[in-house]
Amino acid sequence: MLLPTRNAVWPILVGISFERCVKYHRHIGRWTFLNMVAHFVAMITVYKIDVLSPRANRWGCGNLYGLLAGISMLLMVLSAVEPVRRYSYELFLALHMMAFPVLIFSVLHVRDTLPHLILPLVLYVADFALRMYQWSRTVKVVSVQAFRFSQVSSVEI
Repeated sequence: MLLPTRNAVWPILVGISFERCVKYHRHIGRWTFLNMVAHFVAMITVYKIDVLSPRANRWGCGNLYGLLAGISMLLMVLSAVEPVRRYSYELFLALHMMAFPVLIFSVLHVRDTLPHLILPLVLYVADFALRMYQWSRTVKVVSVQAFRFSQVSSVEI
């Protein structure tokens, strides 16, 4: 949830650059996905839990929601693979919006998840509000200059 947006609040608070935020975001995302896969494998092998069960238990509303959160996260991870991200950045961004279903399904899967999401969600809302404020401001264009690209002749070596 520590989003690497150019206007994020948390990098300013801890004093790190945007490039470093992206690096940390990738590492945290990979570790989160690997932990989710390990959790899924452990639950299947050790407890033989029915993963399609929507019935409520003492932790949350059922295992089905954990499976849906995992599928949503898998879509995010697959779209973040470098060749996919470079070839189709719009697909990458659209599938990264699967973060919201991941959060909703995670809270439905285990209710104790919600308190851990409050601070990141507050930071996200602050970042979003800052972006909206910046988009709404009008700017005064001081000068404009047109550049003409001349045709470069090929040089033989």
